[in-house]
Amino acid sequence: MATTYLNLTNEVLREINEIQLTSGTFAGAIGIQAFVKEAINRSRKKEQALLRSTLEGRITLRYRKIKCEWGKGVADWWFKQEPMCPVCGPNILYHKAPTRKKGRSNLAELVIDHDHKYTRKDYRNNSNLLPRGLLCQRHNLALGMVKESVKELLEKGYINEITAEATNKAYKEYLADFFAEYTKNQANRTQEEINEQRFEARAAMGSGVKMVNIITGETYTT
Repeated sequence: MATTYLNLTNEVLREINEIQLTSGTFAGAIGIQAFVKEAINRSRKKEQALLRSTLEGRITLRYRKIKCEWGKGVADWWFKQEPMCPVCGPNILYHKAPTRKKGRSNLAELVIDHDHKYTRKDYRNNSNLLPRGLLCQRHNLALGMVKESVKELLEKGYINEITAEATNKAYKEYLADFFAEYTKNQANRTQEEINEQRFEARAAMGSGVKMVNIITGETYTT
């Protein structure tokens, strides 16, 4: 079954015996191809609005997004996971697909924790490669607070300078690896992946909104 914006558009074009689009021609489509593309876009907006109104629908949308970014293997794995953060423990349950406000992340949402030596492309290309687990937003972001925590512990005498220096070094290496992987993944996106991500942004933020990726510097208008 067709699941991407490009595939859905081409499915309709096949039905009416028109020339299909490719990832290279999709963005600049004209004529009947552009008409079908925009019709699919309007239809998907209505579908997404309906799906976002229910938990089951939001899980469907989240599954589609993970499948697009990580591959079917990871999406199927995510679908079977319990909504629990292993750090928080089994007594605190989270939502697999909570409601969002204008596309912003929700602290009640669990995120995928993976080994950063592998890229998302590696996961897409290897169905046997799976993430380490799910983490809540707070614990996923906890590494971002390591630097301040180390400073406070050092000032209070709980750790020595050698430990503080080693921890800060490891933290900087982690950040460098993280941003390098993210930048690489963004640069290696296919045109179809870019189209899909921008469709998601437009559906969340509305049309005509200028978007800026503060890490890569990429800009576009939804």
